[in-house]
Amino acid sequence: MITKKMKNALELSLYFLVGVISMQANANEGIAGIAGNIQGSFESLVSLLTSGSYLAGFVLVVSSIFKFKQHKENPTQVRLGTPLTLLGVAVGLIYLPTLLNSAGTTVFGAGGVKTSLAGVTELG
Repeated sequence: MITKKMKNALELSLYFLVGVISMQANANEGIAGIAGNIQGSFESLVSLLTSGSYLAGFVLVVSSIFKFKQHKENPTQVRLGTPLTLLGVAVGLIYLPTLLNSAGTTVFGAGGVKTSLAGVTELG
């Protein structure tokens, strides 16, 4: 259920987005300039998500190690599924950038232009 506060925030963000787009249209060469700016923003966003994925994965690995230690000390309080789940999610997050890079190559081919996946780098 959408509350009045959420509706107001949504309207404000919509007005802000329309204002930014209209300013970009005036500052650049029309729609082509806006598309170029959006493409550049997506490259930065992909790079940020890649870095965040690696960081969250490594944090969850450390958390999983501590949960394994807690399970060893008191198995009745901390179930074994908790650290195993944390470890599984961590492995998934660490592998995600490589998966995106491989999926992009599979879908678009080796000769495809990877504009939206430019920030994805493999670990290692």
